[in-house]
This record gives sequence, structure tokens and C-alpha cells, in this order.
Amino acid sequence: MQCTSCRPPESDFSTTPALPEVAEPISALGGALVLDLSGLAFCDSSALSALVRLHEVSKAAGGTLCLAALQPQVQAGITMTSPHLMPSIREEVPSGVIGTADHA
Repeated sequence: MQCTSCRPPESDFSTTPALPEVAEPISALGGALVLDLSGLAFCDSSALSALVRLHEVSKAAGGTLCLAALQPQVQAGITMTSPHLMPSIREEVPSGVIGTADHA
């Protein structure tokens, strides 16, 4: 399983491009991609769009996207605007993931 760790304090129009730059090449390989969003305190519409895009790329490659350890306000935003991502949300980062890539 592959894991990309995402730990910015917020994700908005100015910081969102870093997420796909790091995670999209991994998601395009298929397999499992886990995003540790425990440090994400804010997520605007551009970040939500990036997560939807990563979900689509992972699915097209035969893989899965897991959003792990979301803050309540981030999870609420995803729940309201992108309910199709709900099955991919986990309370914690799954054990056994290998490899991490941080971006700030």
C-alpha cells in the first residue's frame, strides 16, 4: 500500500496545487493511496476539487483513495459537498502503509 502524507495547516487556492503534484502520480499507478489529512484544519472548494480529481484518477487506474484522520470541520465539508468520497474516509491512517511524501 502506498501512502502520501498531507499535513498543511490549511488548503486553499494558493496551496492546493501541491497536493495533486505529489499525489496524482502515485494515484495513477493504481493500488491504494492513503492521504493522512490529520493536520488539515481548513479545506476550500479548490482543495475539495483536488480530492475529487485524485479519487477519479485512482479509480480509473484500478486503485483506491483513502482519506484518513480528518478534522471534523474538513470531514463535514466533504460530507456536504462530495458525498461520493464518504466511503473512502477512515478515522485513522491504516496500519501497514508504506512510503510517505510530505508537502507543505
